[in-house]
Amino acid sequence: MKLKSPKAKGDRYERDLASYFNEGLFDGRKQVSRAIMSGGGSMNYHAGGADLVGLPFWFAEAKHVNKINFRQALSQAERNAGIRETKDIPIVFSRIDREPISDSVVAFRLKNFLPLLRIQYLQEGIIRWDDIKDNDA
Repeated sequence: MKLKSPKAKGDRYERDLASYFNEGLFDGRKQVSRAIMSGGGSMNYHAGGADLVGLPFWFAEAKHVNKINFRQALSQAERNAGIRETKDIPIVFSRIDREPISDSVVAFRLKNFLPLLRIQYLQEGIIRWDDIKDNDA
């Protein structure tokens, strides 16, 4: 049995994530893709960017590892987003071996989660626009 390198596993995970988003969000159209030259290496024009492109507002870092330090991975995404001078929200997707893609774990800052929760609660009628303070909007 041939063992896959960590880079090959990571590359495959990025492609699987792109397919998952394309199927789930864009009716199979190729909107999301693996970034050119994603993965480790030195900071140059291509390296140090998001692992996925085509996810507006999100700066994606994909990790296919069995043990992960989420804070370290999120710091990497935040650092790279800063270098790229983007306002996209850093987010980490993580998967372990033999785990279905849909069971991947997602990590990002609480301050970035609150607006998503607010949108869902507004949509479901749990809160109203009147309930939101001016400085919260």
